[in-house]
Amino acid sequence: MPIDRGRFVIAGLISATLLGWLGWTAGFALPPIEVIDWVALAGLAGAIVLILLSRSLSFRAMAPPGLQQGQMRWLQLAARHQAVFALFPGGSGDIGFPYLARKIVGIETPAAVRIIAQVRLRDMVLLALLGMGGLASAGRSVDYAPLAMVAAVVLLWFIDDLTALGLRALTRVLPGSQLTMLLGESAKAQSPGWRDRLLRTALTAAVWSSTLAAVIAGFAVVGVPIDLGQAMLIVAAINLAGAIAISIAGLGVSEAGAAAALLISGFEPQRAAAIALLVRPILLVLIVTVSVATDLALTMLKARRSQDADANP
Repeated sequence: MPIDRGRFVIAGLISATLLGWLGWTAGFALPPIEVIDWVALAGLAGAIVLILLSRSLSFRAMAPPGLQQGQMRWLQLAARHQAVFALFPGGSGDIGFPYLARKIVGIETPAAVRIIAQVRLRDMVLLALLGMGGLASAGRSVDYAPLAMVAAVVLLWFIDDLTALGLRALTRVLPGSQLTMLLGESAKAQSPGWRDRLLRTALTAAVWSSTLAAVIAGFAVVGVPIDLGQAMLIVAAINLAGAIAISIAGLGVSEAGAAAALLISGFEPQRAAAIALLVRPILLVLIVTVSVATDLALTMLKARRSQDADANP
């Protein structure tokens, strides 16, 4: 995948600016870590493995029928995509998804574009629900919350059809280009049955349930307990901030989102900024480490199987 240096420069400036502002808010001091909770650290690593597994099953469930075999390939795709998504400037991981999908599982670009579009739309709906739940847990009233929850359920059920409609709409906005042809091909897909819709929605819920567990464990590692409602708000804020702004590995942006969520949850500004600056890098390092380790382990396993096959024709 080609690297846009200008995008990296802009992302670096944004990350540095926000990190500097958060450091100033925190008084340029992090809270002391008296004891590292190794059990929580192991739980964090386990939750990240569950995120990768759930995401790989989600990718696989949306793939064309002839390419759904070979779960290990889909797990490797999920791991490599997660590593790229975590490390590179905002959006680069998803932009590069079709390339990774073609290289690892052999899926064509139009189908890969459709998969990542469906995945992100489902994620957005689930994150909105998490945000509303977190705000309600913090005692903040959410206008029309019941209506919004009903709308979210309807959106999740029909997200595949809405994705196809959106891709077709984009072809009218960008007529007469190769991108238009790609989007048009991506929109061509048979409407899934109710079992497939239910499975895809359940797997997305599994991804974000595992993410909540990872965030709770990540805070517990450094002795800062948070409840489920606070975790919901933090997850929604981190991902919303990451979706809006460009940054390198989410640095600065995600910490700002976490700090804002902690503020809403009742933490003092200085403590909220300090905790965000401490915990979020731990989450990032573990996510990247587990993703890269999973990718490398599966690559080595694939190479060994290939050697065994050559040795025993």
